[in-house]
Amino acid sequence: MMYALLYALNEAQERVIDHASDVLEDMSDEIASATDAAAAGDRDPQRRGAALQGLGQPGADGRPLGEGLPAEG
Repeated sequence: MMYALLYALNEAQERVIDHASDVLEDMSDEIASATDAAAAGDRDPQRRGAALQGLGQPGADGRPLGEGLPAEG
């Protein structure tokens, strides 16, 4: 019985870690896109705004980035 509980806990941990990794990867891509536009000196507000527009949008799983992660505290 104890082995089954530990196995289930381990599986749940792996899913949480996989989800957190996906969220962080999405956020990293969005930040890189936004900072690349700024670093390139792109002064055109429409292009620069387009690069920043994706920040805070839903990730690959459709949920807002960071949603579902444990709160710090």
